[in-house]
Amino acid sequence: MKLYRGDKIFNKKTNPGIYRNNGIRSKAFGSGASPENIELQGMLQSIRRHVKPSAKEDIQYYDVTDFISFSENEERAKYWCSDRDTLILTECRDFNETRYIFAMDIPNSELEGHGKGIYSFRYKCNPVLKGSDVDNPVNEAVIKFAAGNEKCPHCFLPEHYHLLILINSFEYLISYPEHERIKGAIEFAKADEEWLLLPCDKIGIHRTTRIPRADFWNVKLFTVSGESRPEMNYL
Repeated sequence: MKLYRGDKIFNKKTNPGIYRNNGIRSKAFGSGASPENIELQGMLQSIRRHVKPSAKEDIQYYDVTDFISFSENEERAKYWCSDRDTLILTECRDFNETRYIFAMDIPNSELEGHGKGIYSFRYKCNPVLKGSDVDNPVNEAVIKFAAGNEKCPHCFLPEHYHLLILINSFEYLISYPEHERIKGAIEFAKADEEWLLLPCDKIGIHRTTRIPRADFWNVKLFTVSGESRPEMNYL
């Protein structure tokens, strides 16, 4: 299965510009929101609020959502990456980019189905893929050295893995008898061919909020005419 996500460096809620060292992050990272948002409001409500936020409470959750949106359709990811097809994306070199298309390639044989469009995927991260989030050779050397000696707390043992939950939002929403009441969300889910990804590594009793560097995903870098890359101060 292949999935795609469009994002831009100006998105302060997900900060895709720091993917090199930090991976792909959800809006929940550092938001101060309850780490039990989904458990408190339920999966159906959480998905509906993410896919089509309308009421004030929906928007409040969407701004700190646990889910990371992807699409089965690469063109749809480019649509969002280019501000709804209003900008022309041009591929560029490292540290010149302002826009991103994240691409995942997960073997179907490694997905475990749980019904209602919900799947799980267990994987090993790859610290060797980590790099500096700023264009600085000293930072890069330090991070590469540290990554080469890093033991991931979640998957350093042979029988330990990272856990990612993947939800086909359209399939999930139409599985409910009351789905007519959430018709708008269903239409949005179908149009975007949207999958919601939920990092599920445990930290104490809570979940992590990012997908670390791993072999099953990569990224294409873009810029657009007249757009300047902001100064990055991350080390």
